[in-house]
Amino acid sequence: MRHGAIIGLVAIFSASFSGDASQATDIRPSISLDSIEQSASLAEVWALRGAAQGTAGEFLAEAANMPEKEASNFELRGFLGRSLQESHALQATIHDFNAAVRDHQAATAALLPVVSFEYDQGRTNTPSSLRRYNQEENQTSSLNLEWPVFRSGGTIAGIAASAFAAEAARFRVISAERQQVLESLGVYLQLLGASKQIEYLSKSRASLQKVLAGTQKRFQAGFASKTDIAEIRNEILTVTRELERLKLLETEQRLRWRSDTGNRAAKKLSWPNVKKLVPSSAQATVRKAVSDNPVINISNSEAASEQYRAKAGMAEFLPRVDLYGRVSREHAEPSSTRENDYEYSIGARLTVPLIDVASTARYRRSKERALASRYRAQDTERQIRRDVELAWNSLQSSRRQETLIKQQISTSRQIKAGLIREYEAGLRPVSDYLLHEVELAKLRQELVANRINTVTLAWQIALQFGSVSLAELTS
Repeated sequence: MRHGAIIGLVAIFSASFSGDASQATDIRPSISLDSIEQSASLAEVWALRGAAQGTAGEFLAEAANMPEKEASNFELRGFLGRSLQESHALQATIHDFNAAVRDHQAATAALLPVVSFEYDQGRTNTPSSLRRYNQEENQTSSLNLEWPVFRSGGTIAGIAASAFAAEAARFRVISAERQQVLESLGVYLQLLGASKQIEYLSKSRASLQKVLAGTQKRFQAGFASKTDIAEIRNEILTVTRELERLKLLETEQRLRWRSDTGNRAAKKLSWPNVKKLVPSSAQATVRKAVSDNPVINISNSEAASEQYRAKAGMAEFLPRVDLYGRVSREHAEPSSTRENDYEYSIGARLTVPLIDVASTARYRRSKERALASRYRAQDTERQIRRDVELAWNSLQSSRRQETLIKQQISTSRQIKAGLIREYEAGLRPVSDYLLHEVELAKLRQELVANRINTVTLAWQIALQFGSVSLAELTS
């Protein structure tokens, strides 16, 4: 179990700094928690610490290492990389992680002795028999040492709690990265979708204008009416109004693109390839999603941290041992009559708590929080399993619908060609053609919306996997 790496490191700190072997061993039996098996080792937290100060975890590190030409281009991978680098919310999460690492360092430093230096200087005025004062300058300097050598496992539990808290903060960075990637993907797809719909509606308007020109010639020849012309013009105006709405949407997404990356969006974008992004079975997808899932790891690490905080609270009721030492020198002017102005003391202090009502309440509170966090961790995993399986089924349905929509569009084009010939031959009213042109435009809009939904679902699932990179997502 990977928790052994954390406890092993804690034990090394304890043995090397305090020499108390019992502190290193009393914590091991309690680490076997089924609900927190997915937490990573403390070594991984320390390994990431240096990189996280400048970048973050997997995605942002990959984006930072991307060549400038590639990072600044307008394709999907470059856009995502730039949005990660420019995300202030992600940078805030990174600093939260750095703060958690510092908390762990502070908890580890509690095993070390505390050394302090004091210096006092004062003046004493003593009245004499001749109504005069005798003045004496006093100078005292001392070197003090306090060393908490035994805390009944409380210090070790605090170190373990801070280590798991740092783990949770690291997984929050990864989770924040993935959330930023998903939000940026939404901007990319909305811009791409608006561009595609503008392209399709422009073709529909061009087709309508072509039919309008033919109808005007037929009207001059007496084979069409003014009503036919008015219906076609009305449909052209409807399509033009929809085009204006889509152009505004496209402009909004381009502005968001520039706000997120500092660069302008390209005029032409391509659909991401998601055919091999998700396993072909729901069971394999769920297994892969819950394996080293960052959200689950956050809950598991928080649960472990709370449990060790409860152990640290329990240690407040148990004996404590401290070593102390003091070396001082006192100097007085005029010179003191004492033979030796130096003093030193060294000893050990045993403290046994007897009655502490406040500590009792705090321990019970931390114990309840530990239980609550464990239940939240279990519920988080259950929710992710359910959501991933539901998303997988929705993805398969979306792919089947895309196939059907494409078939409908192909059939609709054939019908449209036949309706145009029948209308030109006077066998069909223009309204039949217009209704079918509207239906074809709706099918094309549905195809764009369905593709956006397919890509979004595939990425939502893939971003739940423990190991996934920008290269895999955008390949």
